[in-house]
Amino acid sequence: MQGKCYRCHRYGHYASDCFAKTTFHGKRLMEEAPNSYVQAPKKTKSRSGVYVLEFPCGMRYVGKSNNIDARINQHKRKEVAATSYMHGTPRELPLLSPHSLHQDHESWERNEFLAQAQTFGAENVRGWKYTSPTINEDDFDNIASELCEKYDCCRICGMKGHFANQCPKNGFKRYSGDSGDSGDSGDSGDSGDSDDSGDSGDSDDLDDLDDSGYSS
Repeated sequence: MQGKCYRCHRYGHYASDCFAKTTFHGKRLMEEAPNSYVQAPKKTKSRSGVYVLEFPCGMRYVGKSNNIDARINQHKRKEVAATSYMHGTPRELPLLSPHSLHQDHESWERNEFLAQAQTFGAENVRGWKYTSPTINEDDFDNIASELCEKYDCCRICGMKGHFANQCPKNGFKRYSGDSGDSGDSGDSGDSGDSDDSGDSGDSDDLDDLDDSGYSS
């Protein structure tokens, strides 16, 4: 015969197998021993939004998910292709861009990626649209253009305070037609005058001829 259950004070089973709602005397377990029964764990709401991971190799990854904790566990198990080549176990980092109530996850992910790329360099950050192990030159140009658009920076030097046409590092000068045009017009004008004078002389000689073909 099995021992007495200390939970409901009945015989024939142990507390681990007890499903009684009352004790041996008919009292509710809630009233007699509130702490003697096992409460069902409360369901916690999963985190949703954007997250940033840092790997021991120095790479950072920006992603979004409706269940951030579950997604991070997938990264740790190397089940995400975008980070499977990054060595080591990642750790979650605080975000650089705050979330706005009127901002969707896609825009939030973009802003966080650009903030990370601006701070730590685009070569050390992956995520958003750039998840391949290597970033080519066109991708770098696109990221630089996105950064200039977001932070109102010059598209040549990347600094604030001026536009590209006012940049001191602008490597080309805009074409000015003052000197070149004047020279070309002068030459063409001279040649035109000489041609006109020649034509006028020929016409005068023809006028002096009479009908017989001899000059008068």
